[in-house]
Amino acid sequence: MQVIFVTWRNKRRMFEFSGGNTRTSFLYNLIKYVLKPENIVEYNLDDLETLTSRGIAGLARLLNTLSPSMSIFLREVRFQYINCNKIIRCVQSSDKDIVIILDHIRSVIMMSKCLEDLLRYRLKFIHISHDYSGEFPYTTRMLSPLNKKALNILSKINPITIVVSLRDKILYEENAKLSKVIVFPNIYPPVNEAFKPIRLPISKNNDELKIVIVKPIIDKKYAENIIKIVKMLQKYSEYSITIEIITSLKNSYINNIVNINKKTSEKIKIKISDNIPDRIEYIKHLSQNHLGLIELYGDRSSGSNVRKYDYAIASVVPAPYHLNVQGESLPHELAFLDIPDLISKIIQLTPNELHKYGIENMIYAYQLYEKHLNNIINELSKIKY
Repeated sequence: MQVIFVTWRNKRRMFEFSGGNTRTSFLYNLIKYVLKPENIVEYNLDDLETLTSRGIAGLARLLNTLSPSMSIFLREVRFQYINCNKIIRCVQSSDKDIVIILDHIRSVIMMSKCLEDLLRYRLKFIHISHDYSGEFPYTTRMLSPLNKKALNILSKINPITIVVSLRDKILYEENAKLSKVIVFPNIYPPVNEAFKPIRLPISKNNDELKIVIVKPIIDKKYAENIIKIVKMLQKYSEYSITIEIITSLKNSYINNIVNINKKTSEKIKIKISDNIPDRIEYIKHLSQNHLGLIELYGDRSSGSNVRKYDYAIASVVPAPYHLNVQGESLPHELAFLDIPDLISKIIQLTPNELHKYGIENMIYAYQLYEKHLNNIINELSKIKY
């Protein structure tokens, strides 16, 4: 068997600190573990781009400030103008059974120019979905044709589609009429070679409240919300608090947060940390905390779902903004409407109580992982020619 992996990300973006990359990497490795292919060929955006797609991407960047809606439109449309002749030649030259793995709906759209050629061959497809609402931002009149095109391609190739939740399974089955949709939530614990979870020791200091914020890039509004949280906790909480921000980019907004902290008493400390690439060390690091913040405002964010479950397997209670409550529910989540609502919920709980709730979340998340791991291994094992 030969596996062909296609991703919409370019080489640089494949190594970003993001929930999307965590899901892609984990599921891609799991698929390879189950299928055990003799040969693997990988294509990223750099391998398949054309002058047209690059030009459209450049125009999208120029219009990002002047016309955000047009910029979004062009950013998505560019994936139709990919040259997938390399994939066709790879298929033609192979004497093996082929499985094509498509990462994200954008990789599905990248197949639009070569779809008819691909359908001439006896191929199997696997689609790694990340979040239906996040992958289909085509609700505007301009982008609705692209929405229909993506769903039409899925209907024709009828892949095994791996989705993040039962909600997404229903959406794909209803809108693309797919028959092979598997749920695999965004739960990625440290695992051994057979993908069995490795349980890590838990060590918390319950004499103080420890809050962690994982946010790869912090913008002005997010920083302003963190500053509000610091000021309100300073006023209303009875505990000493450490707030750790794990980010991949230290910008002026991070500096503003640090400067505000200098004006508060020793009751609240702020710590800025780099992202931790090693998965085991990352989960160990998170497990020192009691509460994990995700998005603090705005619309749904697919990456927030990964962070929620990262907190859970680290025995940390997640506190998602109410529009980011997605995926399978955990026993304990502090969903909030706004910053005062978040503060009111934090000050009603002790570190000991949060520790207990975090353990219950962790047990539930591991059980959920093992259930869906068995399901996906069973389904992938059925791939036969």
